Amino acid sequence: MLSCPDHGCLLEPEGTVRIGHLLGAPTPARPAPEPVAAVDRLTWEALTIGAVTLPARPVHLGVWLRLLRTLIDEVSISTSRLRVTSARMLDQIWEASGYPPRGGITVWRP
Repeated sequence: MLSCPDHGCLLEPEGTVRIGHLLGAPTPARPAPEPVAAVDRLTWEALTIGAVTLPARPVHLGVWLRLLRTLIDEVSISTSRLRVTSARMLDQIWEASGYPPRGGITVWRP
């Protein structure tokens, strides 16, 4: 999760918050982009209730987490491992997102 489902603010790295606190300059809350907040609200629902309510039907927590993992794997794959059409489509997805290809990941690591 990247945001607080209650407040809609992005979560900040612990070190950043700690340094801000020590310097007497608390880290200002940054609102999460709506798509991030929406996925985080669903994930929070799955974690607290054991299922997430999707438009078609409720989905078990384990299935939801597998769906997220699969999505992350699909968008972070190197385009060199894809056919030309799939690579072009993935490039278009990253371009539309406004983020660099693979979210800036240059070397794969778990």
